[in-house]
Amino acid sequence: MLASDRAIGPAGDPVLLAYREPAANEQDSGWRFFHGDEDEEFTDDPQNIVLCPLSTFLEIDPVLRVIINSPPGSAWERPSRV
Repeated sequence: MLASDRAIGPAGDPVLLAYREPAANEQDSGWRFFHGDEDEEFTDDPQNIVLCPLSTFLEIDPVLRVIINSPPGSAWERPSRV
């Protein structure tokens, strides 16, 4: 999965926006996680996007477990900061 470097790790901002694309390969879940206020300039810079295991986010934020089985094309938005 891919994530904004703003939303990675225990000290990162919470995931407020997620969407699922078709997987790029068999290791890719297709999920893309963001804090939600990253602009296009930020996300266009490959240094700001991190490849990481989905399990990392599920350990940090178990609420994300409710969406992980949603099909590609799904999107999820948390209404407020956690």
